[in-house]
Amino acid sequence: MRLNILLLLILSVPLFSDGTFNLQLLNRHAFVLPEGKIQVKFGYLRINDALDVFNIKEQQIGDLESKYGTMGDMTGAEIEVRHGLTKNDTLFLNLQQWNIAYSSSKLKNRHLELFERHLLYSNKYLTTFNTITADGGVIFDKADDLHITNDNLINNMIQKIKPGTKIKILDGSIIIDDLKLTFYDKDGDKIYPHVVTKNMSHSALFARLATGKRFSSKAILSLYAGIRRSKVTSRVEAAPIGENSFLDSQLKKLEPINFNRYETMVNVGIVYGLVFSRKWFAEFSYEFDKFFRGDDLTYMDTNHIIKASLTRAINRNLSIFAGGQIMFHQLNTDLPYLYNEYTKTQFDKKYGFINLGFVYTF
Repeated sequence: MRLNILLLLILSVPLFSDGTFNLQLLNRHAFVLPEGKIQVKFGYLRINDALDVFNIKEQQIGDLESKYGTMGDMTGAEIEVRHGLTKNDTLFLNLQQWNIAYSSSKLKNRHLELFERHLLYSNKYLTTFNTITADGGVIFDKADDLHITNDNLINNMIQKIKPGTKIKILDGSIIIDDLKLTFYDKDGDKIYPHVVTKNMSHSALFARLATGKRFSSKAILSLYAGIRRSKVTSRVEAAPIGENSFLDSQLKKLEPINFNRYETMVNVGIVYGLVFSRKWFAEFSYEFDKFFRGDDLTYMDTNHIIKASLTRAINRNLSIFAGGQIMFHQLNTDLPYLYNEYTKTQFDKKYGFINLGFVYTF
């Protein structure tokens, strides 16, 4: 009998401990970790045709892949560390690496988010909201240079920058009306002109205010509102693959196009978490983003983001999870340096990915 009771206790590990919400995946709520607690979350991010069960990518991209090559497939990883500094303060550090297929190249982005959450008010006896918290922190995104070599994609970019121009790239040769220019290096190998996107980065300061409600030990609800002020940098320039003094000298005459800017984003959101069967925890969140950019970037200034996940407690310290994220306007929010006056119509598409991993509490 005692053994049965012991097994029941082990197999019924709650995701709420000591009357305090045990943070799992989503970090935009109104709760803090107990003082001294440390949580580590590791996630694997992925999207491809096999995992795109709703066929979002296929519906949005259509036949673009037949022209430009693989587009949108992504693999990545994230690690997040949370530390309960005091009973009122929790520190969050999130690191991510995204590798996104873009024609014959891969966009590699590194992301860092660091912020502190301070508990402004808490009263578990209130019938409305129990807590009020304030977040403040920084965000950094930095991508490797992206070398675009697909002829169709380069020609598409040329037409956007200089509509009606008769210059195009065909199999590495430059075509101007009836003139065809082909360049070779000193070894006699053909040189393929291409376009390079450089200095792609995003840095921001942000603040967020949230209020939360705990329903017994089974569910939580949070509402939040925030503001982010960002500096976005990127530039596009032409470059050859190979060495040719004449071609190199001509390309150097072309001024790089800078897309540097500042922008402000405000957002509001809701987070709901529910414990069921004691070992299972479901989370859902919705966020609405509103951007304030320059006059030439007003084509699309909103985004909707939905996240959901399911977590299972293995023991009092370890949980595993599976979840996903859908963005109604692709990477308009997460990678703002991709958005400029020439690419803005490319980001009016839905995009999403899955997230698998675990959370360990010390």
